[in-house]
Amino acid sequence: MEIHRREFVAGAGLAGLGVAASGLVSGCQSHSPAAAAPTAPRTQRFNMSGFAVDPIPTVRVGIIGLGQRGPSYIRHMRYIEGVQFKALCDLRPEKAQAAKAMLRNTAHDPELYTGEEGWKKLCQREDVDLVIVTTPYTMHTEMAVYAMKHGRHVAAAARRDFARSGYGELVKPPRRPAATA
Repeated sequence: MEIHRREFVAGAGLAGLGVAASGLVSGCQSHSPAAAAPTAPRTQRFNMSGFAVDPIPTVRVGIIGLGQRGPSYIRHMRYIEGVQFKALCDLRPEKAQAAKAMLRNTAHDPELYTGEEGWKKLCQREDVDLVIVTTPYTMHTEMAVYAMKHGRHVAAAARRDFARSGYGELVKPPRRPAATA
């Protein structure tokens, strides 16, 4: 079997996502006191390191954008235990149909969304936990913000305009009350 460089690089990147997703699925966390303690004082406004949510036994996934990267996520995640594709979306109906065909002979039967506003309908679904955005990068911020405002976890490329737009507040975890003795 011949493997092309592009397929290898895409597969390796998606394997990393699979490992990260398995942490979501199983709730695995690593908290070592040595890793948590900073070695030198520094100024930092906020980052997501150390943020954890309750484990999700089955991560119900929706993918927006099925041109190039979206099908790679499907190909690499379709057999991961604890992952269930609930919805797929692309501007072009033929891309959505082709992506769904990749899931033939699996337990997945996602609903398809197409057109200009299909991605919003996907984000509004109550049975989607994680929205993966694989559209052109210039669309990621709008889609990620919309999905988060609807209570979804989001996987999208980090963009500088996201933080500058003020939407960075959306990813801050809620403040927890201090423990009382």
